[in-house]
Amino acid sequence: MPDDGRGRSASQSRRGIVLNILLTGADGFTGQHFAVLARQQGHTVVALAADLTRPAEVSAGVLSAVAAMPSAQSWAVVHLAALSFVGHADELAFYGVNVLGTINLLAAVAAQPILPASVLIASSANIYGNCEHSPIAESQVPAPVNHYGASKLAMEQLARTYAFH
Repeated sequence: MPDDGRGRSASQSRRGIVLNILLTGADGFTGQHFAVLARQQGHTVVALAADLTRPAEVSAGVLSAVAAMPSAQSWAVVHLAALSFVGHADELAFYGVNVLGTINLLAAVAAQPILPASVLIASSANIYGNCEHSPIAESQVPAPVNHYGASKLAMEQLARTYAFH
């Protein structure tokens, strides 16, 4: 295999583990940068193109994405998709995308014959509200002051019901 200039084959990552990554929010700001960096490390990135508020579409999208991976033996999920504009006019949309969308994604992932090695779900410092401390400690009590923060906190709590390992 070709060398990457650091003595590793092009298919090895820095730590020797190469993953197939199912990425939501690949077209967003963070997702675009994450995809580039993951590919530079030798990982395969498969973007999930599905409306997360539609369970059947998410299930089909996850199944299709996993099938598109070179090998589903070593895969991970990075969930970056969210409705994140705090001033969004439709307050219920935060819960539809951020909470129900995450549940739909995790349910579809849990239905796969081989579970992912890891699932990363992005939250937000907004769950802490108007915190006076910086940096915010892990022990800080969540106190969201808007629907975005509340939806991300609800997402975190409900995601715990899908502990894969």
